[in-house]
Amino acid sequence: MGDAVVFAVEALRIVLLEATVHLLDVQRALGRAPIVPEAALDETARLLVEVAPAVEFIEAATGRSSSSPLPILR
Repeated sequence: MGDAVVFAVEALRIVLLEATVHLLDVQRALGRAPIVPEAALDETARLLVEVAPAVEFIEAATGRSSSSPLPILR
């Protein structure tokens, strides 16, 4: 098995994604409206789009497919 290298910036993006998703989970569980910094939401959305299968995501997002690539992460 080869060594994997994750650059610090990418590792931080993953940590931000996890924190954002779990913050939303907690707020929903408490029955509260989501309050997350806009920058965190934007970066999380960008990262999810980057890992989504491109064709399936584009077709679903534009209403050209009855199937969905979601959830992207589990």
